[in-house]
Amino acid sequence: MLSCVIVDDDEISRESIRNYLRYSPDIYVSGEASNVETAISIIVEKRPDIVFFDINPEKTNNSELIRELTSFPRFAIIITTASEALAKKAFDLNAIDFLLKPYTRNRFIRAVEKARFIIRTLRINDLPEDKASLWSYLKNSIYQNTPLYLSRVTVKASNQFKIISTEDIFWLKACGNYSQLFVGSDSYLFNLPIGAAAKKLNPGQFVRIHRSQLVNIYKIKNIYAYFNGEFKIILQNDHELKVSRSYKEKFSNVMGIF
Repeated sequence: MLSCVIVDDDEISRESIRNYLRYSPDIYVSGEASNVETAISIIVEKRPDIVFFDINPEKTNNSELIRELTSFPRFAIIITTASEALAKKAFDLNAIDFLLKPYTRNRFIRAVEKARFIIRTLRINDLPEDKASLWSYLKNSIYQNTPLYLSRVTVKASNQFKIISTEDIFWLKACGNYSQLFVGSDSYLFNLPIGAAAKKLNPGQFVRIHRSQLVNIYKIKNIYAYFNGEFKIILQNDHELKVSRSYKEKFSNVMGIF
């Protein structure tokens, strides 16, 4: 699990980030702040993995917080702002990404994926100690190595192509060299086998429940204990699926079942 702190003087903006984090169940909010003093205190105490930080040009004390943040480079800073000019300065402040308000959920997910990559890199690699070399290394690595997951897929329906948002997919199952996508009461063939499809979809949203099946966890309505240590899942369209014992542990971790 990764922890994050949200720094924004606007409650609606903080709520928006909390809502988008529902699509990244491996990240939890360890603290929130609406002013500089509280933010510094929480960040020093909690030592989060990620900080979402709103730069407000009218807040003169923000320079103090920026200095505090950039003096601790071993967590990922994602700057959120409504100012395009300030957003362009994000990388000068050692932020790994910026979100220009209003931003979409898919744009938010991309920023979070960059943060995951950086944190993973920091934990497993022998990195340079000085801050300038460290961030130069990370910034050069992000765009070469961070996976960008599909936000939509294109399938063939009759004599036309149909574009489907991955948010609308309920579940997938293997179908030979293809995957069958289920969207509500409809289904379509996707031109990738299930293993390749799994690598293209956000693992924080699509979880394997069987060797040949993936489920969108945000389409799950209920979960029940089932025979032989399995789970039974009821989707929002009332379709039933089973979580096999082989994938029960990973599914439980993602869903917070302990």
